[in-house]
Amino acid sequence: MPDAPAAHGPGPKSPPPDRPHDTPPTSAWLRRSTLKTLAPLALAVLGVVLLVAALKLYPRTTERPTPSFADLYVTTTARIASVTYTVRQVSPTTTRVRVSVNSDAAPHAGTGVTLALEPPPGTFFRDCPHPACTISAGRPRYAYWAKHLTFRPAQGTDSAATADFFVKADHFGESFDGVNAYAAIPDITYQGPGRPYFEAAYHIPSAASYDWSSVPTEEVGGSVAVWEEPIPPGETAALAAVGINHAAQTEDDNKTFIAGALVALAGAALLTAVIEAVHARDWAALRAPAPRQR
Repeated sequence: MPDAPAAHGPGPKSPPPDRPHDTPPTSAWLRRSTLKTLAPLALAVLGVVLLVAALKLYPRTTERPTPSFADLYVTTTARIASVTYTVRQVSPTTTRVRVSVNSDAAPHAGTGVTLALEPPPGTFFRDCPHPACTISAGRPRYAYWAKHLTFRPAQGTDSAATADFFVKADHFGESFDGVNAYAAIPDITYQGPGRPYFEAAYHIPSAASYDWSSVPTEEVGGSVAVWEEPIPPGETAALAAVGINHAAQTEDDNKTFIAGALVALAGAALLTAVIEAVHARDWAALRAPAPRQR
């Protein structure tokens, strides 16, 4: 009887496939892991760069306070045409105030004029010779300087009496910051005949770039603004002339808007960097192999 075919048993079992967590990381996984690690750092750097750019772009204009007013006294028996008051910075700490009383005719011999200047409280003259110049003993302290002058021939048939007052101040009666400018036209007390004109001239850089519509100028140039008003006998109240550089103001407004937007973007980038950094650590913990249970 022929031999029956031998029964064949099952062949050797193929090894089970490796579990996913035993598979070595692929290059794509490494790239994703690197990106998740570098993303928070890149966002943080971007946030810092945007913040620095915003700080540099933000306008640095420091608004100066409105200057205080001086008091000017003019006393004469001569008929005069005008009184000019010119303020000019002659050094970083000294301002020259030149006051000139002008007559369009030759006054009688011996006719003179008394000029007196009283700066705002707390502002003093560079030199203050006694008794013409005095300083009060109270609080606040103030200075007062009177000068007695005689008319001298000027151009043509005109005559003038002029006095210089040197004041210890880095800015006297004016201030400016490129966007806003101020000029304090002094309080004037005039004792004399007629109704002369008072002209106040201030040296202000780029004076013509400001809009002086609050107190219109009589004349304005590249660096000088002049105001004119009649002064009847008695006291004429001080005036505060305000100038606005509209072009510079618009530029500052635009810079402020852009700087604000950059600050917002910088804050968003820094916040996202923190969130991404926290998530990167969470994903690293999830990818770690779990301990095998026996």
